Amino acid sequence: MPCLEKWRVKAETELEKLEIVHKKALEYSEEAFKSSLSGWILSGLALAFAEVALWKGWLLWVAPILITLIIVSISGTVSFVLMIISYLRKRSIEKALFAIQLKKSDKAEISIKI
Repeated sequence: MPCLEKWRVKAETELEKLEIVHKKALEYSEEAFKSSLSGWILSGLALAFAEVALWKGWLLWVAPILITLIIVSISGTVSFVLMIISYLRKRSIEKALFAIQLKKSDKAEISIKI
């Protein structure tokens, strides 16, 4: 596998190779999940701040602010969808990694059921 050569990891069996690749994929998917979660939280905070500023009358130009609110709410929705997708991907990689680790420890009948 070219990615194993790039990471300079030596694995002898196919199970070891699969385990290493799934661990790396899990790291990347966790990072994507954290990024999408923080984007969703930040867009929610920006929306809340803008709503309060509109209610208090701190913002004088309403039309550009409303356009900004619409853009921020759309980006928050997109970020929420990406968060759900990345979480589901993370869970599927975790399950596959668990099945590989069970197979590696000679408990194949349990890993087949998962």
